[in-house]
Amino acid sequence: MKTFPGRLLVPLLTMAWFGLPAAADGSRRLALDLDIDPGARSPDEAALFAVDAAGPDLGLSPGAATWSHHRTTTWRGRTLVHLAQVHRGVPVIGGRAVVKFDREGHATRINATVHPDLRVPTTPAVGPDAATAAARSAVELPDTAEAAAHLAVRPDARGGTLVYQVHLSARGGLDSWRVTVDAATGAIRGVTDLRLAAQGNVYEISPALDDPVEVTLTDLTGDMDVMSGTYALVRSMVVEGEDVSDTHLAQADESGDFLFEPEANTTEDPFVEVNAYHHVTALSHYFEDVHGHEFDGPALVTTNYVYEDGTGYDNAFYTTDASGNQVLCFGQGTYDFAYDAGVIAHEFGHSIVQTTTDMQLGWMIYDEYGTNNAPGGIHEGLADYWAGTYHGRSEVSSWVPIGRDLENDHTCPDDLVGESHEDGMIVGAAAWDIYLQVGKEAADDIVYGALLRVSDAPTFAELAEALLEAAGDLEEDGDLGADDLEAIQASLEDRGMSVCGRSLPMEPDEPFEFGLPLFMGMQEMDEEWCERMRDMGMNLVPSFQFALTTPPASEGTLEELEISIDMDRYDGAGFAEDELHYTFLIREGEMVEFDYELIESPNGHEFETPVPGEHDRELDDNPDEIVIALDDEDLELRADTTYYLTLIHRNCAAVDMTLEAELDIAAPPADDDDDDDGDGCNCRLSGGSGAPALGAGLGLALLAFALRRRR
Repeated sequence: MKTFPGRLLVPLLTMAWFGLPAAADGSRRLALDLDIDPGARSPDEAALFAVDAAGPDLGLSPGAATWSHHRTTTWRGRTLVHLAQVHRGVPVIGGRAVVKFDREGHATRINATVHPDLRVPTTPAVGPDAATAAARSAVELPDTAEAAAHLAVRPDARGGTLVYQVHLSARGGLDSWRVTVDAATGAIRGVTDLRLAAQGNVYEISPALDDPVEVTLTDLTGDMDVMSGTYALVRSMVVEGEDVSDTHLAQADESGDFLFEPEANTTEDPFVEVNAYHHVTALSHYFEDVHGHEFDGPALVTTNYVYEDGTGYDNAFYTTDASGNQVLCFGQGTYDFAYDAGVIAHEFGHSIVQTTTDMQLGWMIYDEYGTNNAPGGIHEGLADYWAGTYHGRSEVSSWVPIGRDLENDHTCPDDLVGESHEDGMIVGAAAWDIYLQVGKEAADDIVYGALLRVSDAPTFAELAEALLEAAGDLEEDGDLGADDLEAIQASLEDRGMSVCGRSLPMEPDEPFEFGLPLFMGMQEMDEEWCERMRDMGMNLVPSFQFALTTPPASEGTLEELEISIDMDRYDGAGFAEDELHYTFLIREGEMVEFDYELIESPNGHEFETPVPGEHDRELDDNPDEIVIALDDEDLELRADTTYYLTLIHRNCAAVDMTLEAELDIAAPPADDDDDDDGDGCNCRLSGGSGAPALGAGLGLALLAFALRRRR
């Protein structure tokens, strides 16, 4: 099967893809799928071999980077080998690679942060004793403090700097510092406080459910004037007159603690920084300790987030920056969004989804089959799941009224609207069904294991398959029973996840009802905007196609296919003149394919829009019904063949559409023994008990689908 790069239109989240321009320090974040049989090599040896062999595919010239083994972890029989970059035998700060192996021992993926252009000599001009003395002079510790100095290469745009990293500790490690010393000049390049814990006030869940409590803040690495640690670096935005600036509000008291009281609805609230730090750190520990998740560095967390003009921001979001850092932002508006642990866990959940899958995201993702909105729904739905499982509550948030609950009756495709948070309610509910069936420990393992399997542009059906595979691994390991596996499969089918792929099956004489949205959940464009869209040549395509399989020849001669169409606006109003513009496309045996053309918006921005590519039949003029007969010159009907149907439209309003397919089949001549007059009959077959067989696999899927239809 040919591959096709997903197209991302107007990205909402910036990604760290292969080919990303180098960061300021010259680093490159790289990812590569592969399949390498290690043969007789151990996983550690095979990982080194794989990274070396994949160098050209990663864009690395021979000798651009060398590696040493760091550590090896496992997840459910799958091995992850962690490598550290070295330059002429000296460790490179931040240089790392993770090689993933499947259960059969094949290397399947490499994720790496590489510094390819290091040129610094590795012979120091300053000795370790002199570096240690310089480090001692930089911090206030007793002379009895223990010290250890190690050479390292600190990457930069000049080809790297050779440094010593001097670790100083006293009072049994309670006072701990890392001092970076230039190995050429002896100058101090950095001082980091490694004190690990302090006390702070936080909400365990939110102001709606509890009062602030005092907790131990772990993994702190800052100078105590900044909420900085191994897993989170927190800042705030403050408004001063007409200026908005970044600052660090939470600063330790004389005892080194962060015991603030909440100051709601102000950007000058240090409590919210402590609350965000605590929950991000706790979540990070959980994913690292339980699932072996790898973090490249601390998440960059912004609390008290406001617009550039200082007005409140009633939302929260996740993204990545140009260096691949995970970025979480929590708005300060009608609510303090970082007061709610569910909101924090949701945005953090996005980082888990993204760093395990590199999933494509955006308000519209195109591939060769049209629009694929599923990745956005999967991202939001699983982020909702991680929020729910964090505290064992189906409500995604308890303080901010976002109105999403994992215990709902949403199914696919009935409840798809084309907006990622709404579509994600199907995915989140499907994952929560598993949680209710097998409990947090197994359900979290299943969801995390599924993320390790899916592609970067999965469908709901692909996710369902990955969830079942992960659950099957738990059953194989003896952690689930066969009845649990059957219940999980049944719930995924009941949610419609198992059949919601790039195409959905249609059944003869069974009305197929679905929503045809615009984009981002919009229900209507006003006349001016609709005309602009049409003048630009912008087209919209559903996120799935329809598959209709004709019966085998043994059932009779197929003479005609008739597809009737009915549309109603979402809001129940009538259609204005020229409000509907759509064209149906049909292809035999394969899904309809699309090409893409660049169009220009009125403000000069260029973006791609889908146009018809490979298809066999085109029906425009906004037909009320489609009739395809045997003598049709464009498309000849065949027995036991799947026909794919989709449409391309420039509608001004979102609609509920109903499709119904009917087949005219002339029955085969009856045997003389059974039909005395020898006359055949011309029969229209329905989708009831006398419907033709559609094939075992498709028939089962259709049955499950029919049971879920709700409109």
